[in-house]
Amino acid sequence: MPALGARADAALGLGLAALLALLAFTTTGGENLAANTWVEIALVVIGLGVAATLAVSGLASSIPVPTRLSALAFVALTGFTALSIAWSVAPDQSWLEAARTAGYAGAFLAAIGLARLHPVRLPAVLGGIGVAAVLVCAWAVLAKALTIGSGEQVQYGRLLGAFGYWNATGLMAALGLPALLWASSRRERGRATRALAAPAIALLASVVVLSYSRSALAAAVIGVAIPLAFGRTRLRAAAMLALGVGGAALICAWALSDRAFTGDKVALASRTTAGHGFGLVVVCVLCLLTALGFVVAFLADRVQLTAVARRRAGTAALVALALVPVGGVIALAASSRGLTGEVSHVWSTLTSSSSRVGDAPDRLVALANSRPRYWRQGLSVGEGHPLAGAGAGSFGVAHLRYATARLTVDNADHAHSYVIEAFADLGAIGLALNAALLLAWALASGRSLGLTRRTLRAGTGRGQYRDRAPVDDALLAERDGLWALLGIVVAFGISSAVDWTWFYPGVAVPALLAAGWLAGRGRPGATSLPARRLRSIGSRPGVVLALTGIVVAAVALAWGIWQPLRSADATGAGIAAMTSGRPALALADARAAAAYDPDSLEPLLELHAIDRALGDRAGALAELERATTVQPDNALPWSWLGGYALHTGQPAVAVRALRRAVALDVTNPETRRQLAAAEREARR
Repeated sequence: MPALGARADAALGLGLAALLALLAFTTTGGENLAANTWVEIALVVIGLGVAATLAVSGLASSIPVPTRLSALAFVALTGFTALSIAWSVAPDQSWLEAARTAGYAGAFLAAIGLARLHPVRLPAVLGGIGVAAVLVCAWAVLAKALTIGSGEQVQYGRLLGAFGYWNATGLMAALGLPALLWASSRRERGRATRALAAPAIALLASVVVLSYSRSALAAAVIGVAIPLAFGRTRLRAAAMLALGVGGAALICAWALSDRAFTGDKVALASRTTAGHGFGLVVVCVLCLLTALGFVVAFLADRVQLTAVARRRAGTAALVALALVPVGGVIALAASSRGLTGEVSHVWSTLTSSSSRVGDAPDRLVALANSRPRYWRQGLSVGEGHPLAGAGAGSFGVAHLRYATARLTVDNADHAHSYVIEAFADLGAIGLALNAALLLAWALASGRSLGLTRRTLRAGTGRGQYRDRAPVDDALLAERDGLWALLGIVVAFGISSAVDWTWFYPGVAVPALLAAGWLAGRGRPGATSLPARRLRSIGSRPGVVLALTGIVVAAVALAWGIWQPLRSADATGAGIAAMTSGRPALALADARAAAAYDPDSLEPLLELHAIDRALGDRAGALAELERATTVQPDNALPWSWLGGYALHTGQPAVAVRALRRAVALDVTNPETRRQLAAAEREARR
């Protein structure tokens, strides 16, 4: 039976890994509307399907109160996100953000339900997350070694990977490390699994460093520290971690010594040659680590330390870990600025909005960063809309009214901090809902972790807790697995606090699975569904009502999530029809696109272009005026209207529109130039 369970875990884990890897490669940066739409619909359907299964099985009533509260808080946050469309300065972006949040809620609810339905499948969850991280990171390394891709993939020295963004790639590696540590320390996982964990850890650690991502590095360190600090098999895990980190050090030392590999804008021929050398080094190091991994796993099986020796060694490791920050404080105190001077210098560097940092490898140890510029503008948006925010996903539009300088073009749509963007987008109510979700999740997860600890210490018979009670291997493995899940969740939280990686489903969904499992597990120890005789569904009106509500919710959510994609497809069809000389069909497609997504500006811009092509100047002007009513607090439609009115000899209309555009976007010099020209025309 144990062998059968291990095979089932392996099969399920590989299946989950394939799905998570596919999710990462298809959704990439979270901006592919078609891929993200279908993923979000799938996550919602899966989440509600698991909820329906719980209702039919009768297990819904056994869900602990904190777990229910965390699920309700996530649903409430999703509802408020959707509600913000009504007052958003960019309602089309809020619609997309509501769909993303609904998909994330579906993943969280599915993980809660699966933890209740199949509690013994924790190894499959951890294995799926770990293997998915290895697959995604292996592709990042392979693409770099073989110079696969074009544009930014070749231009930059940093690893971009499947996401096209170094911080997301580094974070994916950080999320996989706690899962691999757990697998490397479990004897019941098999010697081959433990041995292969060493090269896998080396691969992920190398990706963290070669992404040059400081947020991913911090997430990896803390994510790994949690299972090491609280796990009961920390010695075996530490041995494999040391082996893997040593291999990563060799890989990174070679890579960082060659500017043709790590520098930006390097000649393609030099980049290709350096990449081939890097690939050869990676293969050699991973093969060596595989052999050493089998040796370490073999020795770990043969050498049996006494309980006292294990306790002393574990204590020594924890003390050594705790002395690291102490050493840092001593080093600061011995510096020329002194302890307080160094702390003040570090703080001012971290919070300076004028700080800049390059893309060279030395950025890993640099304090300067661009985040305060985004954070300050996010706080300004939130202060301008303190109660309910400017609308979900609207930071990219709303911050232009408060900006003193234009943000980096590529990342200007995000505040680079989940907390600050939640305040900007959803205001104090959004922060309160997020705080309620965090508190409820912490209570539910603490119940799982705390009861696991007590169960392991529980004696037999009368339920007393005794330190000398025999330890159940299955419970020990689950306890360590739960701490590994916590490491994954905390690692993702650290990254989200200083970056916008939560927009990437490929890294967000694995973290949500870990968070949902932690919240849903409750009291550990159950190995199967409780035996019970269930009446037919027809004789349970409450279940029938719940199932009906779930089906209605699934259909409504799927339909709502689909509408932006439906509108975009109709817009594309209209452009194709106009290009092929069929204006009547193009007009019908554009009007359909506007009906599918009435908050989007794109169909109105297409209608404007069609009217212009047909010589209907009044109709073209009317479509732009309609766009200003759809998004009156967005500078873009006002600048469109002003520019067209100026071009067609209507200076009064142009002045009115361009003044509004300048007020909504204080950083755009082109709009100011057009306004000056319109005012000169109006005075003539």
